[in-house]
Amino acid sequence: MNRVLISLLKGATKNKILLYNMDFSKEEMIEIINSGELKKVYNLSKGSNFSRLQEILDFLNKEKIATVIITDDIYPESLKEIFDPPFLLYVRGNVDALKGNLVSIVGTRKPSLKGLYGAYELGLDFGRYNIGVVSGLALGIDSTSQNGNNVTGGKGVAVLGTAIDVLYPKENRSLAGDIIKNDGAIISEYPPGSTTRRFNFPKRNRIIAGLTQKLIIVQAPKKSGSLITGDFALEGGSDIFIHSSGIGDKRFLGSDRYFKDGARKIDKAFPIIKSFGFKIEIADLSIDGLGSSELLKLELAGKVIKFKGRYFVK
Repeated sequence: MNRVLISLLKGATKNKILLYNMDFSKEEMIEIINSGELKKVYNLSKGSNFSRLQEILDFLNKEKIATVIITDDIYPESLKEIFDPPFLLYVRGNVDALKGNLVSIVGTRKPSLKGLYGAYELGLDFGRYNIGVVSGLALGIDSTSQNGNNVTGGKGVAVLGTAIDVLYPKENRSLAGDIIKNDGAIISEYPPGSTTRRFNFPKRNRIIAGLTQKLIIVQAPKKSGSLITGDFALEGGSDIFIHSSGIGDKRFLGSDRYFKDGARKIDKAFPIIKSFGFKIEIADLSIDGLGSSELLKLELAGKVIKFKGRYFVK
């Protein structure tokens, strides 16, 4: 219980770690919080959700939502290195997904068809090698890449900008369920019942960047949350890749900005898959040149999947 209690306090993560490591009992902790010692010694104060502690604990127990704090072994090392790492993460689904092979994919909510195809194919290819996609569960590039990842069994991670009990946007509730069914995870640093604020969304981008050491930007406009994620990734020393569908298009000047600054252009997932140490296996099925009747037979056999009018090897 102390981990949740401390997470509801207002102040720096390093001070919360200090308080947690003192290993106070519940009674001692409450006494410290109700005294002036909390502010004086630990520079922490009661947050807006503190009075709802028991309500939050009851919800976590009922919904089987796990908590991971920064001192737990399962907490990703790369996430510890970002600016203002979250003291606690609420996790719905498979906690182990946080320590799997992961790649972050972000991009515009309004991509071109070429961008959608690119994002979907990236998700498919990563899933084949058990590499999970990390995204913000937004419409467009985020959800498309995670949909592809689900098809081939990737254990993806979606980072919410809302409380763990609020799935946004609502259109992606089914996708969130599929991520969990695939042994992936939905995570948030915000406790159940907390208010959604506009700044939560750009703030959560630091977690998207921090969960991995590889970020792919697929079609980012000049003013885009994807660029915020990119800046966080740069600060963390991550490798940044720009999908070719976003380069040379006036609608996606944010992609051009990173490409001109030296980010690597990619068309496929394979260069990144190789960087994880996997040997690329050539698919034994080619659908190039096949007619509609042949493709339909393959689709019914579960060997290909149709996405927005185009077939992909499953």
